[in-house]
Amino acid sequence: MENSCRHLPAGDARPGMVLADEVLDAQGNVLLPRGTVLTDDQLASLARHGIAALAVHDAVGDRLDRLFRKLDPDSADAWATRELRQYLAAWRHGGAR
Repeated sequence: MENSCRHLPAGDARPGMVLADEVLDAQGNVLLPRGTVLTDDQLASLARHGIAALAVHDAVGDRLDRLFRKLDPDSADAWATRELRQYLAAWRHGGAR
C-alpha cells in the first residue's frame, strides 16, 4: 500500500491514529515525530500547544486504493465505480456525501 495521508483538525484526531508528518511547535521544535501512534495524553498535549491540524496516515484511503486498484479514473464507463469509491470514503471517514 502506498501510505496516503489526510489532514484533519487536531480536535478530530483519535488515539491510535498514526502521524504522517512530524508535529512542530511555534518555535519549530519537534513535538511528535512522524510515525507516532497517537495517545490520549499526546492529543491533550497538542491541544495545550495550540496545534490546529495534523497529517495522519489514511488507512481507509489506502484500503480503498487497493480495493479499487483496477479502476481507470479516465474511463467514462467507470462513473459508477468512482461514485461508489467516493461514497465509501466519505462513509468511512464519518460523514455521508
